[in-house]
Amino acid sequence: MLYPMDSGWEERLDTGATAAYEGFSYNHTLENVDDGPAINLTYPTWIYSGRTNISWNLNRDASYTALNLYKPDKRSGSIRITDIKPDKLYDERVQMLTPGKWMFNIEAGDGYAHRTKNYTIDVRSNIEALNITAISHTKVPSSSL
Repeated sequence: MLYPMDSGWEERLDTGATAAYEGFSYNHTLENVDDGPAINLTYPTWIYSGRTNISWNLNRDASYTALNLYKPDKRSGSIRITDIKPDKLYDERVQMLTPGKWMFNIEAGDGYAHRTKNYTIDVRSNIEALNITAISHTKVPSSSL
């Protein structure tokens, strides 16, 4: 069991939930753009929390390409690909579980990093978050719980 009041943790414990049914698909709006080092960049403008695909091609020679992700809680990560081939489609399946506005960009490097602008995917939850963080406002020591 977590005791956020003991650690000074100020983050939400619950961000909602999403119920999905196998075989059921949503009509997501896909964007397809050409920007900087990435051409044929395809991504959804919104999803229910879960996994989604982001794909692109490169319009230049590079020693690597990367998908840089920025979560709504300001944390970030990167998927770096070094298996570069001409006309290759790079297709990454990304897990986006936290509802909110996720941002990403595509990077390609050849001694100098070239990046696209930041794009946004709106990750939604179809069950609202519960107010379970009230315990952090109490002064009851964790040993008495």
